[in-house]
Amino acid sequence: FRNVTGVQTCALPISYALQLMQGKVDETRGDLPAGTQIRVERMTPSLFPMLTFNVTGDLPATDLRDVAMFQLRPLLSRIPGVSRVDVQATDEREVSVVVDPQKLNAARLTLDQVATALANANQVTSVGRLPKDYQQFLVLATGELTDLDSVRHVVVAFRNQAPVYVGDVAEVREGVIDRTTLVTGNGQPAALVSVARQIGGNILAIAADTERALREAAASLPSAVRVSKAYDLAAFVGDAVRSVGEAIVIGSLLAVFVLLAFLRDWRATFVAATTLPLTVVGAFFVLHLAHGTINLMSMGGLAVAIGLVIDDAIVVVENIHRHLAMGEPAETATERGTNELVGAVVGSTLTTVVVFVPLGLLQGMVGQFFAALSLTLAGAVLLSLVYALFFIPVPAARLLRAHAGTGEGFERPSGAYARFLRVALARPAWVFGVTLLVAALGGVLYFRLETGFLPEMDEGGYVIDYWTPPGTSLAESDRMVRRVEDVLAKTPEVAAFNRRRSEEHTSELQSRFGISYAVFCL
Repeated sequence: FRNVTGVQTCALPISYALQLMQGKVDETRGDLPAGTQIRVERMTPSLFPMLTFNVTGDLPATDLRDVAMFQLRPLLSRIPGVSRVDVQATDEREVSVVVDPQKLNAARLTLDQVATALANANQVTSVGRLPKDYQQFLVLATGELTDLDSVRHVVVAFRNQAPVYVGDVAEVREGVIDRTTLVTGNGQPAALVSVARQIGGNILAIAADTERALREAAASLPSAVRVSKAYDLAAFVGDAVRSVGEAIVIGSLLAVFVLLAFLRDWRATFVAATTLPLTVVGAFFVLHLAHGTINLMSMGGLAVAIGLVIDDAIVVVENIHRHLAMGEPAETATERGTNELVGAVVGSTLTTVVVFVPLGLLQGMVGQFFAALSLTLAGAVLLSLVYALFFIPVPAARLLRAHAGTGEGFERPSGAYARFLRVALARPAWVFGVTLLVAALGGVLYFRLETGFLPEMDEGGYVIDYWTPPGTSLAESDRMVRRVEDVLAKTPEVAAFNRRRSEEHTSELQSRFGISYAVFCL
């Protein structure tokens, strides 16, 4: 097994580039050795498994693989949004044909003749077409080998007008392929079932459908088989989205409390606070029109927007309230108070938008990360502008009442701030000096900070690598790593783990670094 990674420039859409790559690969298939399999896929986060299950039980490893491959894999592949279901196991069942050299020589045959005869017999062939009832049917003849006796009765050649069967020159028995991989789950022989989602698939819905399908299929599985979850990316995503959602709700409530503390009027607070739920709902509508998804970046943009979307409503409500305190009628106060702030509100809102919109225009992977954030935030801020100018004046004119509390709270600074302001104005050199000092300190700390593409995230699991001398056998590696599994099994904080050890991977790594490795997912 070898992996080739191609880096695409941003001049072409990824879907079009994928088609071009598949076309170029298909042109080379005829020059490759027989049996070579090539799969071209987009490198996206959805390519990697989102769910992994351990299939364990008091059964041989071959039976565990059969349960995972022929019962669980078709079941999970039918779930909407699932792109691929992979099965890994230590042993894979096969029919072993052990040729007797003496009998083969006596029949004047070669191994290639036996292999060719088996390959020609085990296939489905089209033998013609049948027109019937205004339709044309394709007639197929199957010669697939279904059991050991059918393998034994495959004709290899004719000698003296008598057929020579496979069973005449070889022993046919059930067996397993050469062991090149070791797979364990929770320290026991297991089959691993990995589920990957389609691009744009709803990871939470897929996880829920997968768990429901496994619960419904539990009755049809052998009683000795146990299916346990070893890795769940959906749980991490669900917790993250839920945490951001809770932060949005808490931030909204705190914003309302702050408004009430400073405006000192529950009517004004209510009018200004109505923009919060309206903006959140409208932001989801904008996200839907842009074919976006609810993810950490879009929810993060909405969380940032909570503190911005209410600003326009606050200044409009306060200015309307100021005109009411001056004795103007409600309709006149609303009209004048809103018109006076149109330019300032539009300018401040567009200033925020032009700062975040360029983030969505970035190219490459960075642009994909920030596109959802900038779209959600810019959409929410623009919606708040529309609500502040066209919606807020209507309830403000009906609900607001003039009184002196709100005006005094905003027009008269506190005594402590007034004294500090007088001192600062009297010593401008000190103000500029402190400002420059803070800016210089920030610049120094900027160059000392570590850099990275993404912040460190705890998904509730980790990977353990181990190194062995070059050429270490599979059995010896298994003996050593079982000591690690014993430690993990005795650790109460570990919920589940699995191990995959492959000689194909080892040979490639040994050629470069001289190491062997195993992968544990917890």
